[in-house]
Amino acid sequence: MDENHVSRKLEERIKELNTLYRTSKIITQSEGDLEATLKRIAEVIPTGWQYPEICTCRIGVDDVVATSSRFKEGKWKQSEDIFLHGKKVGRMEVFYLADRPESDEGPFLLEERNLIIELSDRISEFLKIRESQRELDHVQRRYEDLFGEADEAIIYFELNPDNDPLKISFCNANMEGLLGYGPMELKGKDVYSIIGGDQRDKLRSIIRESCTEREMDRELVLVRHDGEGVACRASVNTIRLSSRRMALLVLKE
Repeated sequence: MDENHVSRKLEERIKELNTLYRTSKIITQSEGDLEATLKRIAEVIPTGWQYPEICTCRIGVDDVVATSSRFKEGKWKQSEDIFLHGKKVGRMEVFYLADRPESDEGPFLLEERNLIIELSDRISEFLKIRESQRELDHVQRRYEDLFGEADEAIIYFELNPDNDPLKISFCNANMEGLLGYGPMELKGKDVYSIIGGDQRDKLRSIIRESCTEREMDRELVLVRHDGEGVACRASVNTIRLSSRRMALLVLKE
């Protein structure tokens, strides 16, 4: 194998890795808009193929179709199905608009077959994440309605493996009377920011013990908006949604 051939092979692998990286970044930064996300991915995909100057892409998921710029169907095509929970929900297609030398799969490389499989798998993962987020948003709205009129002050937040930080997703109106914060003031803040500094280990303990079947109701000192401490009876209830664990911190003076 001559040096030029090795160099070309290396350049192709770098292009493929860069395409995978850019696709993963688009998915990570996505806010769940399916059409916009697929459009950005479709624009990136031709850059990973051997002849990007004559390459176009089309991605269809359900009734949403996204294409690369100046899209046309060509004589030569690679395609791969997109699945969600084992069910086919879409298809990714890569076209060449002109003839090129014969390779492993028409003018396409074997590595490009592997690449389109990997890209379709990443879109499948994005669809799973999007579905879980929509489910979480739906349940969260239900909890907001359910606990909005409760007698206790309630904070709703997502747990993570380290229990730190714990960002508040929702709290009911009773938090204003208890701590002097309006509901929107606390949204997005770390739960620990309203817990007395010497009380954080106690909250972590309450969270850990909430994973058992024992009822937990312990005293916890919180910090009001004005900096004053207030003693409360606190309990935590955990809820699992798909792969995510949520918690309700219920507070009573």
